[in-house]
Amino acid sequence: MVDGSKFIYTNDDNVFPHPPEFQPVSDMISGKIDQTSSTPPVRHYHCPMHHPHFAQEILRCYSFWRSQPDGQPVLLVPRPQFSRFLTNPAEFQRRFPISSGILETLKTKMRLVVTKVYPNATSFKTKDFLEKDNTISPFAIGSRKDAMKFRSMFVPSAESYKNRTLKSSLRIGIVNRAGARSLLNPLDIRNAVIESYPTHQVVLKYFEDNTIEELIEFYSNVDIVISPHGSQLTGIMFMAPCSAVLELFPHNYYTPNYFSSLARIFGLVHLNWYISSSTIPHELDLKTRLANTGNNICPSLNRVVSGVQQMIDYRKQCLSNSI
Repeated sequence: MVDGSKFIYTNDDNVFPHPPEFQPVSDMISGKIDQTSSTPPVRHYHCPMHHPHFAQEILRCYSFWRSQPDGQPVLLVPRPQFSRFLTNPAEFQRRFPISSGILETLKTKMRLVVTKVYPNATSFKTKDFLEKDNTISPFAIGSRKDAMKFRSMFVPSAESYKNRTLKSSLRIGIVNRAGARSLLNPLDIRNAVIESYPTHQVVLKYFEDNTIEELIEFYSNVDIVISPHGSQLTGIMFMAPCSAVLELFPHNYYTPNYFSSLARIFGLVHLNWYISSSTIPHELDLKTRLANTGNNICPSLNRVVSGVQQMIDYRKQCLSNSI
């Protein structure tokens, strides 16, 4: 088992600088919207179908649609490699069930139209992602209000901050992956947390082949999540504000700006932990990360337990400041 680095509290800009998580819509798209034009503006989908990238695009689209309250929300998908899924609900649900669940909810709640062609419209694309420009967070949105409105389409209203501050029994979720970047000692971690925090509920969860309903049910009812870096962390967007996330990175795979930006958007506490005998790398290029994407993780149980206590304390502080 490896102790690894210290825990880094990534909500503190002085310790861990980020690009800003809230951006004007004009900064997130290429081109300028002419509000006087009779040609309706629509969003043009153009990013990979991997679920976290889909979520990046959809969050930015959501702020774009909210900035045009009198217009029809439209997702224009002219490129065949994307339209074969996004305009084909059955195939999209079969291949990408979580992304499909998000899109179907937007179609129902916002009357979103997803189409290959939308005549007499001007389309706008998202600017480059963080991996290319380092100026806009990977997960970016127009405002905290937009983020909370987005979450409310999937999750009923949360308990009051006061009630959550007084809550004596927390729900702690340990999320593991079946493949790359998996925890090698998940049962030991679960048992150590149970032993150290007997008054709290501790759950070990895998998300392969789960539905969007199961994902939302888990994340919206958990107060603390411990998880390796991976697409399953996209579900933190459904956690209540001030809930806490401890993200684990294996040796030679470190992208601390990624899901920490999603946590910041939704008002979560976020810590990252680089579990390696090496020092924390300042920056790892994509080639190095891809070469090490299969590295697994065996974290020290004592450090996990101390991390849980840090998250309990940070969560309590966040809730107290929000009352």
